Amino acid sequence: MRWVRSDTAKIVLAVFLIFALLEQIVRIFDLRTRLSAAPAAVSEANYSLRDIHGEDWQDYIVVGREQTTSAIYSPFIEYISGPIDGAFVTVTDAGLRCHDAAKSACSISGGAGEVWVFGGSTTFGYGVKNNETIPAYLNQMLPAYNVLNFGVASYYSTIERIAFLNLLTHFDPPAAVVFIDGLNDFYYHRIPDESMVSDELRNTFELPDAARTLSKLNTLAQKSELISLIFDMAGDKADKTPILLRSDEALGRIIERLERNIAMRTAVANGFGTRIVNVLQPVPLYGPGHATSYVPAEFLHFKDHVNSGRGYELIHERPTLLSNPTVLNLAELGATGQMYVDTVHYHPEFNRLIAERIFQKLQLD
Repeated sequence: MRWVRSDTAKIVLAVFLIFALLEQIVRIFDLRTRLSAAPAAVSEANYSLRDIHGEDWQDYIVVGREQTTSAIYSPFIEYISGPIDGAFVTVTDAGLRCHDAAKSACSISGGAGEVWVFGGSTTFGYGVKNNETIPAYLNQMLPAYNVLNFGVASYYSTIERIAFLNLLTHFDPPAAVVFIDGLNDFYYHRIPDESMVSDELRNTFELPDAARTLSKLNTLAQKSELISLIFDMAGDKADKTPILLRSDEALGRIIERLERNIAMRTAVANGFGTRIVNVLQPVPLYGPGHATSYVPAEFLHFKDHVNSGRGYELIHERPTLLSNPTVLNLAELGATGQMYVDTVHYHPEFNRLIAERIFQKLQLD
């Protein structure tokens, strides 16, 4: 039977090598974008990037491709954005999104010459170029300061609080700190708090070896461009993930979590003499929403983001959060121009408007 085991090992190794080779080919030549049905989504007939972005609409196909780099582990906060050296999306090894591809002024030094901005993917600037994010526009309005973009996909108020405290253990406090929250607080609605990667990390410690291996293989499969291409070409792209609508009682606990994180962050900032602004950000299911959006209705996939709509209603029914003088309430902020580039992420014009409101609230000399 030794020859059977030997041949089986060779077959497994050969399959693995072939898969790895095909995976690299798909990634190097970007075959998922070229061969799958996805390009139809960015054509004029379907997903009108030309209407959303104008003459340079094709640049935003590149933006979408560049921003998909996986996250990397970071102590205590579990993960940060992985490094990216793209034409329009640039991220340092420390997880900072830069305002330009040259990475100029894109490192933290600490001190009164800096403004730190925390948030999720809307702060990071999913769907827009380096110089079109909220922190980038804020930096243009505050030329005497270095505004740093600490936005990371799926971050919410708890993770941002921890990230802020971690930085203060190593760097002098900045002149000001801005937190942009609301959307992800209601999307990541588990209490006790968990991050996007908590389940994966938990499995590393709790699952037996065999199950842990299967879990890792499943994670790799989810990140595989080759497997994604196969599913794309199969034509069944419907997201079958069930939507979890939370009760008012559960949403109330999420609001309390946000209030407490704001209170703790504010106390720390005040203790260090740092000006703080806590932004209640616009969400698409409260206020103007997609009223001025060119995103086709069939491409709006709210999933658990539906909880933010009712959550915002409850916030405005209770005075605690909004009565905090550090809170900048942009929940009902609207614009005559476009506001979104997809279901939840902001258009460059809207990012600029949000930055203007933050600038006015900060009142930095």
